[in-house]
Amino acid sequence: MRFFVFIIFFSLFIQAAMANEETPTTKIKILQSWAGDNAFYIWTDEQAKLNPANCNYSGSYYLPASASESTKSMIISAAMSKANVKFVLYSEGCQQNRPQVVAVKIIGD
Repeated sequence: MRFFVFIIFFSLFIQAAMANEETPTTKIKILQSWAGDNAFYIWTDEQAKLNPANCNYSGSYYLPASASESTKSMIISAAMSKANVKFVLYSEGCQQNRPQVVAVKIIGD
């Protein structure tokens, strides 16, 4: 019985440790997309970039081409209006050797 309780506790601890992470409030400085690719490379004004998956390159974030159109629209809008944003980053892997954005929040004043 103790072993069963230990396994449950350990699995809950591991899941909590591997949760996605949210950046501090920031502004988008550069938004880049290559021709023929619907992915975004995002540079922000954060002093220290969040890198929950320990990616090789942590100078910018990556939004994959598979992201929803609403997410892409929010990021473009935030970049154009210089709005405050927070990104939620995937903690269990990298895309293009960068931290992967899985959600975006536009923060009002």
